[in-house]
Amino acid sequence: MPLVVVLVALAAVAMLGIDLFGLDAARTTELAIVMVALGVAVAWLLTETIAPHAPRVAWVGLALLGLLAVWSGISLLWSVTPGESWLWINRALAYTLVVLLAFTCGASSARAGERMGLGLLGAIAFTAFCALAGRVLPAVFDEGVSAARLAGPLANPAALGLLCAIGGPLALAVCTDMTRGAAARLAGATALWLQLVTLALAASRGAVVALLIGIVVFAWLRRRGTGMVGWLSAAFLAAAPAYALAITRSGLGENGVPEDVRVDDGLVLGGVLIAGLIAVLAIGWALLLLERRETAPRSTPNPLGRRIAMVAAAVAAVVVIVLAAMSDGGVRGALERLRDDVIDDPPAELAQPDRFGTPNADRRWDLWQEAAGMFSDKPVEGFGMGSFANEHLRYRDAPFPAATARSQPMTLLAEGGVIGTLLASGAVLLLMIGAILRVRALPDGRERTLAGAMAAGGAAWVFAGAWQTTLLAPGVTVPALLMLATVAALAPDPDLLRRRRALGLTDPGEPARVLALVAGVLALAALSLSIALPARAELKARNALTLPAEATADRQQAAALDAAVASQLDPLSAKGPIAEATVAIRRGRFAQARQFALEAVDRTPENSAAWVVLAEVARAQADRAGFTLASERALALDPRGTKTKDLATQAAAFEAPPAGSPTATGTPLTPQQDPLAIAPTQPDATQTVPDDTTTSPLPDAADGTATTPDTGAGTADEFAEPPATGDVDPLQP
Repeated sequence: MPLVVVLVALAAVAMLGIDLFGLDAARTTELAIVMVALGVAVAWLLTETIAPHAPRVAWVGLALLGLLAVWSGISLLWSVTPGESWLWINRALAYTLVVLLAFTCGASSARAGERMGLGLLGAIAFTAFCALAGRVLPAVFDEGVSAARLAGPLANPAALGLLCAIGGPLALAVCTDMTRGAAARLAGATALWLQLVTLALAASRGAVVALLIGIVVFAWLRRRGTGMVGWLSAAFLAAAPAYALAITRSGLGENGVPEDVRVDDGLVLGGVLIAGLIAVLAIGWALLLLERRETAPRSTPNPLGRRIAMVAAAVAAVVVIVLAAMSDGGVRGALERLRDDVIDDPPAELAQPDRFGTPNADRRWDLWQEAAGMFSDKPVEGFGMGSFANEHLRYRDAPFPAATARSQPMTLLAEGGVIGTLLASGAVLLLMIGAILRVRALPDGRERTLAGAMAAGGAAWVFAGAWQTTLLAPGVTVPALLMLATVAALAPDPDLLRRRRALGLTDPGEPARVLALVAGVLALAALSLSIALPARAELKARNALTLPAEATADRQQAAALDAAVASQLDPLSAKGPIAEATVAIRRGRFAQARQFALEAVDRTPENSAAWVVLAEVARAQADRAGFTLASERALALDPRGTKTKDLATQAAAFEAPPAGSPTATGTPLTPQQDPLAIAPTQPDATQTVPDDTTTSPLPDAADGTATTPDTGAGTADEFAEPPATGDVDPLQP
């Protein structure tokens, strides 16, 4: 039981997006996974009651997940973004530990399936409640941004919607289980209603499809309980008013709305939610009264419910066909228009709750085409794990950034090639198969019902990878892996569980086990450093880039130190040197800035942000040839970027300055001064500015003052790395 509680708490940390010690939520989750693994390793040494066991197919899936980490490490040899590839090593190893912990829990804990299912259901429902609280009371629970789509603690609408989708079968398993009391079943109905409301306000069409997949798989796996149609209908009816309000009120369905409007509309939403809660409890109580005539639980699902569902599906199909036939061009014309809607781009990327009617609202088709182009260039090895955000700048047709192709297989094909795609896809598919096979072998009972729900939720997560980059969202991936791996490791009978506990376990003080524990602790410590150092480096680089234009000398020195620390902590990433060069430019130390910019280019030659900074330094130093070369290279790496196009335009103008024209000899053709012929702004006369590139990278100003040069950037963000090359939320549209 303690292991179940710890793993549920670990999943809650991932779902709630908790960040500690200045690290982001993803890195915090990975460190929490390592800490839990360390505690379980110590418990394995000191006790004889826990040990990981699973069927062979599940172990193969775990091995493929570990090989994905190895392949990510190998891709460092050719990766265009080695820093991001290193993050993939940590991510894959963390997920491998999650699966191993779930194997230990499922094989060593009695009723692990039921306890884990109920715990995860409670954590998902609480996450949905927190998300809705932020929308109802925005002045109290600040969401951070005024966005129409509900993002909640995960800070991403697609991830929040998918989390509620994989929790839907768990709620159905509770409210349809006739062996449970009325209070427990009504609580399950409430959790289902909460998740449906949250999913609707997140406006994730992929999550809706994932929910339908999970319901279908759960209906196929379960053997007992009342029909699901009535409980689903109750939850849908109670959730519909909240969605209708979201698409009609500006404070709930539009971006950038003032806080006072959001507060007023949030209070209205709160009243609607209270009414919806009362409605779902009332309908649920009515369903319970209708079931009282049955004195024993059904051995098979309700055939009447299945018939109703089949008839409803048939009627819906007939209605769709009739409407298509009555439209312009008949069924063929309707299919052609649907194809055009999927392929053609909308006027703008839609982010409102009423986006369900636009198939290509988030331009997935464009991103899939880009990923296919990357894969065709490097089909076997790819451009390196985590490199899509960088290579997307070269392949894109539209001027909007994207961190992923919004499809797990397409992103993996572009980044890891065929090998990386087979490893990642094979791992999750084999875990899903192992979970489904184990559910079908379990005897009837509560544990089988909840195990089937967890397998169904995990299957929904696996299939959702076709249109979302699920592995890059730990808030969804961690609970999904716990569902699949725990179910796969369940023992079909108590005797087998007791035999598993005794299998291969001898004296806890045996030297071999002690040596294994020591090796494991050292490996986990190394993994902790591997996770923490790059995360700390990114934090330092981000702090350095916040240097204001009128900063004091002390603030400039602190920013320079932060940038230097970032560069040393993460030697594979260009973020540290870019930050160093940016700070040096703002301090008027162009020789140092050039040195740092060259280091950034040397670390990641395919990074347009590094070349942009180098071009800025060359312009400030009146280096015409260097400015032209750096600008052309930046434009080649990011042909549609606003910054790169501006630099290329300036470089073209500098190649033929007006002063160089033989006809510019007098009024009205007064010759203009060459922009690059103007000496750059120099620091204060009392400040020493070294010109030697071998000088210490962080010299101190003599009098603590520095004059900020005019580099043409305008604002501090002009020198920052573009969002597409950073750690952007993978599921953000």
